[in-house]
Amino acid sequence: MRRLLTLVAGLSLCLLLTSMAAVSQAGPAGAQGKGITEQKIQAMIKATERAIRNRDARGVGSILADDAIVTLKDMPGPDGPQTLSFTKKQYIRFLQASWELIKDHTYERRDVQIDIAGSGDIATVTDKVLETITTVDGAVIKSAIDEESILEMRDGRVEVISVEGVVRRFDVVGGQAAGYPWQPD
Repeated sequence: MRRLLTLVAGLSLCLLLTSMAAVSQAGPAGAQGKGITEQKIQAMIKATERAIRNRDARGVGSILADDAIVTLKDMPGPDGPQTLSFTKKQYIRFLQASWELIKDHTYERRDVQIDIAGSGDIATVTDKVLETITTVDGAVIKSAIDEESILEMRDGRVEVISVEGVVRRFDVVGGQAAGYPWQPD
């Protein structure tokens, strides 16, 4: 069961990470010193659906700083709520394995809040993600997760340096818990 829960948790965090791709790849504007802007962040959110449809784990990873940490708090576990943390490499491997087990995935992003520091070098993006995931073995998982990402300008490029999700709702119906591929190592 823990692997099933970890699967869904990581995918939830993937939504915000994937949406950051457009900001990270905005290159020329960042390189010209304009920094992080709300327009870039809004554009990146629109890129989420394409990246999710393509199930591009390396694309998600490309926007993470090499030292980024992805964390999920209050994830249901066999002994109560737990915190899961992933390095960039762990998260990419996790996404690659997880997407093989998903038949259908829908989500809705709500309440996006953007806070850009005065210099434009750091930004915080928060939102709420509602998801329904159907696994290949028939489990249906519904979750609600509050997310916060910290973005930073590094060498003229916007990178995600941290993502934290807090599980607010997590329901699993049907399917098998066995066989889900991954726990952080």
